[in-house]
Amino acid sequence: MWKSRLTEVELRKLLDEAKNPSSRSKKRGYLSAQPWFYPAVAFAAYTGARRGEVLALRWSDMSFELRSVTIARSITERMEVKATKNDKSRRISMPEPLVAILKAHQAQQEKEKAVLGSAYRDEDLVFARADGSAVNPWNFGRSVLDCIKRAKVTPITLHGLRDTHASLCAQAGVPIEVVSQRLGHASIGVTVERYLHVYRSRDTEAADAFGRLVG
Repeated sequence: MWKSRLTEVELRKLLDEAKNPSSRSKKRGYLSAQPWFYPAVAFAAYTGARRGEVLALRWSDMSFELRSVTIARSITERMEVKATKNDKSRRISMPEPLVAILKAHQAQQEKEKAVLGSAYRDEDLVFARADGSAVNPWNFGRSVLDCIKRAKVTPITLHGLRDTHASLCAQAGVPIEVVSQRLGHASIGVTVERYLHVYRSRDTEAADAFGRLVG
């Protein structure tokens, strides 16, 4: 049975698996062994972005100086670029570890461009195939499922990384309206409906902590 999210320990295991593809994956040229795969999985985990949003991301949407990214587009399984769900773009902050991952990825991508020269289809995509073209969302999702299986963590889908991001933010005490904005929900009501149980557990922790302090 599918569960919706990973613990923080499981997420670290998954990211480590994505970062270090097996020799078999490399030999067979699997998506999980391509240079963009680990950064893409990391971006999904650190931001809660939907898979189509991850794959439509452009370098021009990024600001490393401000540690922020604008999520305004999505790619469908038919490889069509469209607006994000609810036609709602959002600008969110990125943590330093993710910025470092993306900077290293950008440097690697620039090397690939130099090798291919005019054969590289430069569409400014952050996560692209070797020739610069867009990655199919279904293929990305399938590769993440395989990576999750190899990591031996709770079996989730790629969308489960979105739930993982939201739940871990909630556990860390991030206000629910901030989580809602990061996920690009149509309204805070959607976020409340899906993650209120996490906030309720935080409320119990707060009550117990106060009780220990006061007696």
